[in-house]
Amino acid sequence: MTDYLDSAALAARLGIKLTSVHRMRSRGDLPTPDRMIGRSPAWRPATIDAWQAARPGHGWRGSSTDPAPPAPVDEPLQLPPGDIRFDGEHLSIGGQVLAPGRYAVGDSGAVLTVEPPVDDDLP
Repeated sequence: MTDYLDSAALAARLGIKLTSVHRMRSRGDLPTPDRMIGRSPAWRPATIDAWQAARPGHGWRGSSTDPAPPAPVDEPLQLPPGDIRFDGEHLSIGGQVLAPGRYAVGDSGAVLTVEPPVDDDLP
């Protein structure tokens, strides 16, 4: 198999564990093998190089028309019960108006999203 990469050689080339190669293959994240040697998949190095060059980078993998994912919430905002107020225009907690963004609510995993107001007069 000098002209082909088996799963172990592919793992070494990508700098990942062999189990990761198996997992990626079962999810369909790897290119189709160029050849099957017995029951083992094998790829040409050029196939892997082209696949890597075409792969998007780490992080968000949506298309350019997809909205970006929301920003992660760093610190959970502890909200006392009954202290959230909405006056018809602004959402406030403890008298402080919340800026647009995402807020973690306690340890529950709930997230409160505050969006900027929509101007109905715009086309």
